[in-house]
Amino acid sequence: MHQVSDKKTRHFYQQFEGQYAHVLLEGSENEGMMNGFTENYLKVKVPYNVALKNKICKVKLKSFVSDEMVFDAELTD
Repeated sequence: MHQVSDKKTRHFYQQFEGQYAHVLLEGSENEGMMNGFTENYLKVKVPYNVALKNKICKVKLKSFVSDEMVFDAELTD
């Protein structure tokens, strides 16, 4: 059952690769990165920047990292 669930989750996330989204970025720093969530709750990570804390930013969803369940993203604004 876990394998089926993981496969469905990966498929769901992968359909957003290459798309743009708005992300509310959180303020905590983890290994030079900060996390946030899109409007439909996809978890995203971008390079840490204290000025972006609690800001909504536009990003490009580059690739899904399945073992972390997060998108590597690129800020576009």
